[in-house]
This record gives sequence, structure tokens and C-alpha cells, in this order.
Amino acid sequence: MSDRKKYGKYLLIYTALFSIIFLLVFSPFLLEGKNLIGKGDGQSQYILQLRYMGEWLRKTAGGFLHGDFHPDRFDYTIGMGDDINAVVRFHPLDFLSIFVPASGTEALYCVLTVLRCFLAGLSLSAFVFHFRKSRTAALSGALLYVFCGFTFGLGIVHPTYLSHMILFPLMLLGAERMMDPERKHSFALFTVSVALGFISNYYFMYISSFGLLGYVLIRFFDLYRTDRLKQFGRLLISLSLAYLLGLALSGIFLFPALARYKSSLRAVHEAERNSLLVYEDKRRYLAWFLNLITPYQASGNGTHLNFAVTLMPAAALIFSSAKRKSSCRQIRTGLIVLLFCLLIPGAGYVLAAMNNENNRWVYLIAFAAAVAVSFTADAVSALQKRDRRFLLLVTAVFDLGCAVWFWMTREAVFHLTAAAELTLYTAVLLYLSCRTEKKKKKADGYGGHSHAGHSHAGRNHDGYSYGERIVLLFTAGSAALAGWMTFSPRFGNLAAYYQEQGTAFSRYEESSYAVYTDTPLYTGENGAAAFSDGFYRVDSVRSAYWEDNSSLVLRQPGVQIYNSIVNASQLQAMIEQRSTGMTSILHIQSLDGRTALEALAGVRYFAVDADNAASLPYGYAKQPLGSRRKLALYENQYPLPFGFTTDTVISREDYEALNPAAKDLVMLRAAVTEDSGHTAESGQGQRSSALTDETKQERASVSAQAGEAGQAQSTGLTTTDGKEEEVSVLREGVSFEAGDGVTRKGSRLVTGKKGGSLSVSYEKKAGYECYLSLESLRLLGGRSLSAAAYVKADGISKGILLSAANSAYTRGDDAYIVNLGTASGDGTGILQLLLPEEICVSLEKSELLYLPMADYEEKVKRLSEVSLQHVTFDGDSVSGEITLDSPRYMVFQIPYSSGWTIEVNGKQKRPERADLCYLGVRLEKGTSQIRLVYHSPGLRAGILCSSAGLVLFAAAFALSARRRRLRKAGNDRTHVV
Repeated sequence: MSDRKKYGKYLLIYTALFSIIFLLVFSPFLLEGKNLIGKGDGQSQYILQLRYMGEWLRKTAGGFLHGDFHPDRFDYTIGMGDDINAVVRFHPLDFLSIFVPASGTEALYCVLTVLRCFLAGLSLSAFVFHFRKSRTAALSGALLYVFCGFTFGLGIVHPTYLSHMILFPLMLLGAERMMDPERKHSFALFTVSVALGFISNYYFMYISSFGLLGYVLIRFFDLYRTDRLKQFGRLLISLSLAYLLGLALSGIFLFPALARYKSSLRAVHEAERNSLLVYEDKRRYLAWFLNLITPYQASGNGTHLNFAVTLMPAAALIFSSAKRKSSCRQIRTGLIVLLFCLLIPGAGYVLAAMNNENNRWVYLIAFAAAVAVSFTADAVSALQKRDRRFLLLVTAVFDLGCAVWFWMTREAVFHLTAAAELTLYTAVLLYLSCRTEKKKKKADGYGGHSHAGHSHAGRNHDGYSYGERIVLLFTAGSAALAGWMTFSPRFGNLAAYYQEQGTAFSRYEESSYAVYTDTPLYTGENGAAAFSDGFYRVDSVRSAYWEDNSSLVLRQPGVQIYNSIVNASQLQAMIEQRSTGMTSILHIQSLDGRTALEALAGVRYFAVDADNAASLPYGYAKQPLGSRRKLALYENQYPLPFGFTTDTVISREDYEALNPAAKDLVMLRAAVTEDSGHTAESGQGQRSSALTDETKQERASVSAQAGEAGQAQSTGLTTTDGKEEEVSVLREGVSFEAGDGVTRKGSRLVTGKKGGSLSVSYEKKAGYECYLSLESLRLLGGRSLSAAAYVKADGISKGILLSAANSAYTRGDDAYIVNLGTASGDGTGILQLLLPEEICVSLEKSELLYLPMADYEEKVKRLSEVSLQHVTFDGDSVSGEITLDSPRYMVFQIPYSSGWTIEVNGKQKRPERADLCYLGVRLEKGTSQIRLVYHSPGLRAGILCSSAGLVLFAAAFALSARRRRLRKAGNDRTHVV
């Protein structure tokens, strides 16, 4: 049979088996009317990003066809405005979205998830076939590889995680070809797979690179037995060059992504770590062993294993004999290293790029497990006595471990299922091996040992081993059962975590947030088109939140964003402002209705629900523009124009010396600037460590420039120290009284099984916006890494997400300010702090801050009287003009990013960071033509790198092909002679 027919037949068989098992595993989804979109990141990020990418690709392609070669790079509906790289992630398969209209995105998302699983199995199969294994063995490995805990627990929830399950075997196969002395110039597969790895997900490429290095080291010592030093040097150079070439090819996608990551808080954020040597919960050392083949159960720290039962005997077979062939020795080495890494928390920390601790790298174990099953499938029918004894020991230890786990936790069904599967499978293997041994002895007695007892023992007339078929049968059955139990409502019920079919976008379009579309200026278009009749944003404060991107779906410029990487300037500003609207370094929910902050952000329309009626910022109309379900939309009567100006500035150092409420007030009079009064390190205290290197360098640069030129004085701007606002703020300390369910021990608060509350009577002051300041409010202990506390008062119900110090996404701060609204008259109210069940928190200080609103209209008027005129927006630039009678400082309501440049009368200037997180520029007297232009950081360098890489790849490929032709011609001449 030709290779084409052989692999064609395999593809048909694999497709049939994959389809059957996939339908069985995900039958609970069909019965429950679910799709494959998870309620967390799947709904809040991935499906939205896929639709956005399709729309962007179609728009970009249309522009190219009409001669526009400058695709949009910035969108004002991504949070408060961001690079399209925040949404368009360029995963290779996601490019198919260009062919699917927005209405078909949900179906496309599910198809791509299935396709990724399917391709992962084919990728593993290609690797196995490289080692001349049978189709049956390859099928067993492929099914175990695809239908495992990593796929069920992480891959379906985060489909992009599956990309490296596809690419990792191809990288190793490419490395195999380069290590083969006969094909050492065959670099193309390796280079292309590396490039796709970086494009798909640079974080997982970091992990795969460790796996690649380990694999090459293990294989090298088996492939090269002589002259190893010289050969290793040659191999190191050739693989490194091919790897770097792949990295270069990915530059156009990789460099902007890395630049974005580098400028974020995630690049510098460090949660408090647990021990990196020993897990605190010692049960995990037993759990990871049992969960190797136990359905559904996870072992903590992102450790999802749950392989088919055939893994355990395969591993036992590999470990049982030191004399087994070299392939088993290599697999044994790899398994030892990988399984040992499960015992060390620090392994997860290193493989998570030293940012947090997790074991998302276990897809490497999935690969090793699949290879182990494939490579031992032909040996299970001929186990030796030593193998049988070791297999019985492993089975007994596993069954005993399951019994111990049941005794400790009373969790029975999943572990007992695994124990029953393993016991049955072991019994079948023992029977089969004993039967084979008897046949061999019988054959030996008749003198036929060389035929029946060696190469064909246990095989039928088609040449397929009975043992291989049994391995395939148990692998398929165990994988299907494990997946079904994971998702079935009767057992793990993970299907409940997924969305109902057909609701991916309707949940936004029919939700309360759809009230955003009632704005008079709403256009229903993406990006700058939303500002065609004036600049505005929408924001909301409600008592319950989704982790979503409603503004993005509804095509409205908003505040809310949930993303893996959020603009660091915004995050750092909200931390310093103690905003409860930032719940983690991944999520901004709102600006909490704080009047000054909402105004400075350009919020013109604000939505509140009945529970938060008092949180409507000062200066909004009393009658709503519209309402959807619980949310009512109100319009700001005193909106700030885009590009407002002030003649007063305050240095960062003076600003940070003010109390939190005075900081809000002073920004209605003066622009906060990074001037000579403040260096990158001064005045930051403990928070300075959260600043990115880019931020520190910018502050130092601006400080140096200001110091040399005396900027604040030479431009005629007035400086202030903010003392006027400091004095005008009223401050009153409050002491909460512990109620039912709360036990107070100094500053420590411990709640019972039903939670508890603290309360205090507080004074309302007419004409004042009241803030509740909570200092050192931190989560000290509980059952999870986060807990939601609530502040309640008259017309107010607001959440505060408390994160443990070792949470990977904690905001890294324990001071909060809650806006209690502006009182219409004097009086008293009851203030409550509600805490969830069974947690321990600290609260060292609480006070009330009262901000006077009497002259708010006048302050806004002064900022608005001279602003940018004739403003035009497009995807990447903003233009306008202004005429000044005296020098002023202009602030643009666009989040600061190094990608922005500014031109004033044709001369380029670097924008400053103003008001903590916005773009600012100092302007001289006279008429100025202003243009802000955005370029994705890293894109130009990426284009150059990819272009150079493509040229080098083509040249190297041509040279390699020429060498192959010459070698083939030389071999042909030798053959003729």
C-alpha cells in the first residue's frame, strides 16, 4: 500500500473515531442546549475578539482593494481607547473569520474549537508515524492526547491554549529532521512551526521552548554516539539559527504584542508567592498521581491531567525494565522530568515566566503520555514476568491511593471509576500476556519460535497486534467516559459553565447595558465614528457586574474593559486614586461615579440602577434619556470638550501629597504633570514598584527636560500646590461597629458561615460629594484568592473585590475609596460594610471625605472656555486647531501610550502624561494646528524583521533544495557506476 493510501485510510479512521468520541464527550452540551463558549473568558473576551477580528480583516482587505494601505490601529470602543492588538490577537486559525459574517461568529467559534482539537490529534499522529509506529498505535496516542484533562479543563475554555497542542509535536518533528544526519538541512518545518508558535501565543511558545530544549537534549545522546562535542556544536548552531529565523518571521505579529505586554502592569506585577519548593496543601502530592487517570478532578494550580486509563500501564511498562529499547529509555527520562516538575511549585512559576504560579504547561505531559502509549502499544501483549509484577504493584498502589483519598475527602465516584478502569485493564493485559506466553512456549515446542514467538507473536493475519487493538479500545472508551463524566450534569457538570446556544451577542444586545445605545450621538459604528458629532464616553455604576466588554459589542466609547492586558497608565492611575472600579489588573468596571474623574474622562452619559440611584455624579440631568431593564441613562449637563485647556499645573510630587478627595478637586483646576518637582522614584512609597520601566523612564525624561528649561515658568503657566483644595475638603473619622456574624480582633475581622456586617451612622452634607475611605482593607484568609465585600448606604450598593496577596491578578493595593454620592440636603444615614462568609480581613482606618460641589460648574466652565476646535477623528489620528491669548496646557481624553506622537504646527513633540493617565501638551500663545498620530509600538520593527526573515527563509530554502538535488544527483551517479 502506498503512503498516500495508507495515510488517507488513517485520516478516515481517525476522523470517524474523533467524531464519535467528541459527540459522546460533548453530548451534555447538545442535551443542555449549550455552545462551546465559556462564561468567563470565552464570553467576555474570545468570542468578541473573534468577531472583531473578522470585521477588522474585512475592512482592511476592502481598504487594500481601494488603495488604502493604512489599516486602523486604534479603536475608541476598546475600553477608553486602545490599540486594536488588544482585540485582534492574530491566532492563525482565527484568520478564517474574514470569510464569516458577524452573525455567524458563534458557529465559527465552535467550529474552530473542534478543528483545533482535531488538528492536535493529527499533529501527534504525524510525530508517531515518524518513528514507524502502526496506525493503531498512532490512533491510541492521538485520542489520549486530544481527549484529556488539559483539553476539557483549559483548552475548551481557552481555545487558543490548544494552538500549541497542535504546534508542539510539529516543532519536535522539525527538530527530528534537523537532527537526522541525512536530512540535517531540512529546516523548513521547524522554522515555520516556531514562527506559528510565536504568532499563536508567545506565552505558550515560551513554555514549548523549554519542552523543545529538553527533547533535543534527550534525543541527541541517543542519535549521536561518537564525536558528540563537535556534533552538538553543529546542531546547536543550526537549530538556533532556524529558531531565530522562525522568530524573525513572526516579528510583524510578535513585536507589537511584546511591546504591549512590556508596557503593561503584568510585565512588572508580582503577587506574593507561596513556597516555590513545597506545596502548602500536602494532599496535592497524592492528588496529581491519582488524577493522572481520574476523570474530572483537577490538582490545583491549573493542573489538569485526567488521561485515559492506558497511560498508567504504559508508564509502568516503560519504567519496569532498564533493558528496554532506547525509545522507552528516552520516554522514561522525559516522564521523570515532567512528573517531577509537578512536585515543585517553582516549576510552574518558572514556566509562567516568573510572573505567577500555574501549571498550564501540563500539555507537555499530555504529549509525553500520548507518546508513551503509542510506543508501548505493541508490547502490551507480550509482558514479561517483571512487567506483570510491576503493573500489579502500580495498580494496587493506585487503588489504595483512591481508597485513602476517599477516606480523607469522601469524594468517591471519579476515583472509584478510575480504579475500576485500571483494575479491569490490568486484568485484560495480564490475561493477554499470559495467553501470548503460552502460545510462544507451544510454538517453541514445535520448533517454530523464530516465527510465532518473536516478530509475529499475538498478531492476526492483517499484521495488527491484538494488544494494540485492546490499547486502542480502552483508550477510546476511557477518554470518552472521562470527558462525558466531566461535562455530564450527573457528575462534573462542567457543561453548566458554558453559554446557551445563540446567546453569544444577544446577552449584550438585550441586556441592561443596551441602554448605552440611547445616547443621542450614537452611530452604531466602531471607533472614531462614534465621535462624529462631539466627543463623549459612557459609564455605569450598578450593584452587579459582568466581566465583559459591553461597550465594545455595542460600539460605544466607554470605560469598562476586561482584557488580558490593559493600558498600564489607566491601571496605575486607578490604583493611586483608590478606585473600586478597578477590580484587578485585568478589569476596569467603572470610574465609580466620582464626579471629577468622570468629567476628566469625557463621560457624557451615565447609567445607574435603582440600587445605586445616589451614585449619579453631580451635574447630571434629573430626567433619564432612556432605560433598559434596571439601568437608566442620564446626560451630563456640564461635559468637558475634547482637548480642554488650563493655565494651571500641579507637579506630581505636590499632587501626591494631597488627601485623596483633594486630588480629585485639584484636577478640575490644574493639570497634573510629570515635571521637575517629581522624579521617577520620589513620593511613590510602596506603589513605585508597580510602575513600568517605561513609565519611570518617561518621568525621569520629562523631569530632566523641565529642569533644564524651567518649563512651568517659561511657558507662563501658573503652578499650584493644591493646598486650596486640601483645606476645602472636610474629613471625619468613622468607626464601624461589628454586627452579627463578625468577630473583631483589633484590626482583624473574621466572619462566620453566613457572612457578617459592620455598620455606622454617618452625616450627609448638602452640596458635598461624600467619599468613604478604607485603608488597609485586605483579604488575609479564606477559601479562595478573592472575596467580594459590599458598601451599602441610602441609594448606594457597591462592591469591592478583595484579592489575596498571592492572587496572580491582584491590584496590589489595599486602600479603597467608595463614592457615596452628593447629598441634596443635610441629614443622617446608615453605612454598612457587608463581608462574605468565612473570610478574615483587616481594616485599620476608615474616614469620610466631603468634597464641596458649590463651584463645580465654574470650574468646568474655566476648563472648557478654550479647547480644541474643528476636531476630526479617524482610526489613527486626531486633528484640530486652537487659538490662545496666553500659554496653556491641553489635556486630551485619550489614555497615554508611547504609540502616540503629536504635531504642533508641523513640528513633532512627544506627548506628556497628564492627569495621571491622559495625553497632554504645553501650548504657546497664538494659533496652533494640532495633530495626534498613533503608531502601534513595535509594529515598524516587526515589519522590518518579518521582511528580513522572509528573504532569509526563501534564500535558505532555495540553498537547501539545491543541496538536496546535488546530493540526489550524486547518489544516482554512484548507483549507475
